[in-house]
Order: sequence, then structure tokens, then C-alpha cells
Amino acid sequence: MTRKNRYVLIFVGFLFFIIASPALVLYVKGISYDFSGNKFVKTGILSLNVDPNSVNIFLDGTLKRTKSGDIKFLNPGPYTLSLQKPGYQEWSKRLFINAGEVTWANPINNKIYLFLNSPKPKALATGVYDFNADSSDLVYLSKGSISVLKNNNPEQTENYQIPNSLDVISSSANNKLFALSQKNPETATTTIHAAVFNLDGRVVTDIGSLFSSPPKLTFAPNGDLYALENSNLYAIDINTMAKTPVISNVLAFALQKNNIYYLQKTNSGLQLLYKNLPAGAPQVLLNGIPVFQNGQIIITFEKQVFLLLDQTLFQVSGSLNKVANNVTDFYFNPNDSTLSFVQGNELDYYNNTVNFISRSSGLTKNLSTNLKTNTAFYINNNQVLALELDTRDKQNQYPLYSGTNLQKLVVNKNADEIFVLDGNELKQVTVR
Repeated sequence: MTRKNRYVLIFVGFLFFIIASPALVLYVKGISYDFSGNKFVKTGILSLNVDPNSVNIFLDGTLKRTKSGDIKFLNPGPYTLSLQKPGYQEWSKRLFINAGEVTWANPINNKIYLFLNSPKPKALATGVYDFNADSSDLVYLSKGSISVLKNNNPEQTENYQIPNSLDVISSSANNKLFALSQKNPETATTTIHAAVFNLDGRVVTDIGSLFSSPPKLTFAPNGDLYALENSNLYAIDINTMAKTPVISNVLAFALQKNNIYYLQKTNSGLQLLYKNLPAGAPQVLLNGIPVFQNGQIIITFEKQVFLLLDQTLFQVSGSLNKVANNVTDFYFNPNDSTLSFVQGNELDYYNNTVNFISRSSGLTKNLSTNLKTNTAFYINNNQVLALELDTRDKQNQYPLYSGTNLQKLVVNKNADEIFVLDGNELKQVTVR
């Protein structure tokens, strides 16, 4: 190459640099030229984090990526985002990209979880009345026995004898102790049946002889057992087979750490009180509680107090504040401290404020929310459905299981497995 040619190349390169530099600077700053509008525009970013990570990501029908990541330099405006992966149900949503901003595909935790297409149920047991799937070992009740499935494997089942009439199971906070009682105690005979099952020791203790009428059994967070019998609250010692009176005239109670919250009937009306266990002095939280037939107390980890009185949900905060009417089902998720409930045909959850989920026709039950996956799970018309909580544009809904007589739904903490009681058949379904 001659010296003249080298000078020409250097000059051309310098000229290209002078011309391209402004465009390069604009590009780095997220500014591009919109040829359709004949003007420079500031672009935006779409941030995507998907589980599973390997997924086809389409914008307006064009494949942009094949795994999680940011899509940069997008002109402002609406886009149809679609996530597709073989074997999984499609996720899609219409999102608006703003100039100079990051738009999150999932604004709650910046992660979208895809659910399997037509997940296959695994049969675990038949003849089941009730079950608990919150521990590493699944525990279920059937006629005359309580059973433990090691690693949810039917081939590793242990059976322990219990009274035939027990068909309801409730657990302690660490899922090591289980209270066994009757679904319809008002139909009980003169013989009272109640028992406690210790998962660690594999021991069933029959405590029915302690009661003259069917009790409501509840574990404190530390594992202590309490029983409400004929409006009297007792502490139960299963080692000495003794019950000790704690509070009288109790209509409903809830335990939180070392505190007990309770509704008590007094000469001046109904009061909400709490006290430290075992022998703290009672303190009045609120007077003038309305008379009710059925009442429940819900306490969150932040010590927020809710009362469900005859299908009306209240929050207690210096006064009784109505949250919802006609509440037919509710669920408190201890993992993220959210309260889900069904009022009429509306699905909602409470997380410092009432959040609308959806409206649903037909009977809805077992509604629960999982903020990790940004999803509500529930039974409707004998189907288990998962519905995303993000109400921007359409909400993606996924059918996970179709049954014939769905009685109960439990979603594990990671929301990757569900357990259903369909009639008297217990099944496990891996959903993602």
C-alpha cells in the first residue's frame, strides 16, 4: 500500500469517526432514530427474569431472546410480550415501554414463573379424610389410622391406629405435632374422641377422656396444646393427661408467639383481649364487639389483628374497621403474611391494603396467594386454577388439575407442587 493510499484510509476513518461519534453517543445514552416518525427518541428497557431460564421470548411476534435478560433500546409504546417453551403453558401480556425507564415484566418480584402444560397427577392414597402437606413427610387421616408418607412415596407408608371417628387434622407450627379431631363434633356420642400424633416419636396419644364435649384443639407456636371446650380454654398436658383452666367465657381465640388473643363475653358485652402466656395479665384491645354466631381471630406476624365474624371481615386498629362482607373462604399464608379471601364472587388478598385478584363465577374455595410466584391458587368448578396477581392487561390463568369432587387444595412453599383431595383420593401434582 502506497503512502498516498494510507493517508486516504486514515482520512476516511477520521471522517467516519466524526460522522458516527454523535450517533454512537446517542446510542449509548439510549437514544435512537425513529424512521417512521423521522425523529430521535429516547428508548426504554424491558427487564425479564423467567423460570425456567431457557425460554423463547417474543415481542410483537418477533423472537428477541432465548433466555432471561434485558431487551434494550425499545422505542416507547405498547408491545405484546409472549413467553413460550415446549411443555409449558404460554404467558403473554401487553406492556407499555416508557422513554428512559425500565419496565419490569413482573413488577412484584421481577420474576415470571411458567407452569407445566397438562401436569400429571400422582396417586398417593385412597380413603383419605384429611391431610397435611406442609412438612417433609406427608401426613393423612383415614378410617382408624393416621399415615405418614416418607418423601411423599406411597411405597414408604407408615400406619398408626387412631379412633375411627377422627377425620380432621391440624398441625403445630413446626409440623411435628398433629391434633386429630372430628369434623362434625355436634354429632358426637357420649364418648369423646380426640388425639395427638407426635411425628418425631411416631406416638398417638388419645386425649378424649379429658373432655365431656368435643373440643377445638389448637397448638401454640412453641408446641403447647390448648383446647376450647364449652367456652372454657384449657392448657393440655398430654404427658400427665391433665387439663388446666386458662380463661373462661371464651368465644374464639388465636395464638401468636407467647401471646393469646381472645374474644370474651362479659357483663358489659363482648371484648377483644390479649395476654402473655402462661400467666400474664389480660389487656383489653377493644370493647363493643358485635354479637356473632361464628367467629375467628387471625393474627399476622406483624401482630395485625383481624376478626371474621359471621362472614364479615374486620381489621382491629384502635377500632373495628370493616374490610369485606360475605366472606365465604379465607386463608392466611404464614410465609408472606398475606390474607386471601373470597367475598361473593370476588377474590382478594390483603397485604397492608385490599388487593383485587379477580371475579369468578361458581363456588370458589381454598383460595391462597403465593407472592414468590405472584400467583393465586384456588378451586373452582372442580378445577385447580392458578391466576397471576398482576392485573396489568389480561391476567394469565393456568388450569393445573381437573377433578370430580375436589375437597381440599394445599400448595407447597415454592409453589411447584400442589396436593389435592379429590373425593377420598389424595394426589400430588408437580406444576412447574
